[in-house]
Amino acid sequence: MKINIISRIFAFVIVLSLFVLVFIFSLVSLLEQCEDSKIIVYDLLDKSTEISNDQNNEDLMKEPFLFDDQGDGVKIIGDNKPQEQSQEKANVDIQVLKPVCDGILCNGVCWDYCPSGYDFVCESGKPAQCVAGDDIEPVLPVYFVPADSLEEKNINIETILLVRCNFRSQYFDISQTPWNEERISVGSGVLISSTGHILTAGHVVKVGEDWLDDLAGREWELENCKVAQTDKNQTPISATKYWGQEDDERFKDVEIFFETPEEDYKESSGLDFAILKMDTEEELPFYEIFSKIVNFSSSDLLIAVGYPSKISTVPQVLERFDGSFSQFAYLFGSGCEQIEGACGLRYESRRSSFEYQDKFWEETELGVITPLDRGGFSGGPVFYNGNLIGIVTHADLERDKSGVESGWETNYTLTSYDIAESFSAYNIDF
Repeated sequence: MKINIISRIFAFVIVLSLFVLVFIFSLVSLLEQCEDSKIIVYDLLDKSTEISNDQNNEDLMKEPFLFDDQGDGVKIIGDNKPQEQSQEKANVDIQVLKPVCDGILCNGVCWDYCPSGYDFVCESGKPAQCVAGDDIEPVLPVYFVPADSLEEKNINIETILLVRCNFRSQYFDISQTPWNEERISVGSGVLISSTGHILTAGHVVKVGEDWLDDLAGREWELENCKVAQTDKNQTPISATKYWGQEDDERFKDVEIFFETPEEDYKESSGLDFAILKMDTEEELPFYEIFSKIVNFSSSDLLIAVGYPSKISTVPQVLERFDGSFSQFAYLFGSGCEQIEGACGLRYESRRSSFEYQDKFWEETELGVITPLDRGGFSGGPVFYNGNLIGIVTHADLERDKSGVESGWETNYTLTSYDIAESFSAYNIDF
């Protein structure tokens, strides 16, 4: 009897030990996967988000998809063509308008007509083609235009502004150290009307996601936003100041004219833009928003201009980031894989810091050449041949497997096409 009880106890201990070993092995494997899958993607207000990715950085240069798992990563469309997107948005109050097809529909995408003498060929699951015997001519969707069709224009730096927003906690009025209950975000913007409407990134005017987990229980609210306009001499602007110090006299109050609803903003992965309104009695210089997607090649140079933020009270200078077009991209969570039309499509442009290091801080007509793509560029205009083709929303400093920066910097530009389409969808008029 005693032997029988001891045998049962021994068998139970063995089974329990095996169960514990399996559980520990599974937990260790899961932790190893998580550790190998962290990539930091920086938005341009010095806020970072860890995203899941089961590819290493070496694979990023080879695969058609930059980040393959769900998260706030970046997904590449590939082949410079939009994927077929037929599923409409669900459960949203404001629908993003689909472009009317003035060309030929093929696989759910509206394509331009073929040149004279070519036949339009549409095969299931493939991009459309123009064919004449053995001669094949590519055809673009109607909302795409060739880069060389854009007329070259001069860039007026007086259309560019520094945007500063102040946020305060619920303890500001009762605190003996109120400067600890205030936070400032710095971004950039561009005038898009002669009456003072300013286009900027949506996350510039929102509470930072990394502010939400405050150990003191602070809840932050937007107090105000102000802008300072660039002058012809590129006079530096003191974006931040010591407590009690007088503000730069160039700062003017602005109101938020429009913010993208959260269902389309999607935590900055979607339509990450906002419009501010500055009161003015004078007619201001401005840029019209280019309403097409530009079909760039890898040699085309995109120039982002803005005011990268500084931690100190040192006045900020106008800076520029010159990057070669790389590919079209969209952020995970944007819904672009399911939506045809405005969803948050980005132009990706890259530069090697090693290639530009001899030019850092070099003065140009569009500001100094920035030594680092960093916080504050958000909302800054991006130009191609002097045409406003979008605004900066995010950036990425590429790293190798050990976490060391590779020297490659990447900008993500929300396309002006998405912004222009949104103006129609939201009935934005000024």
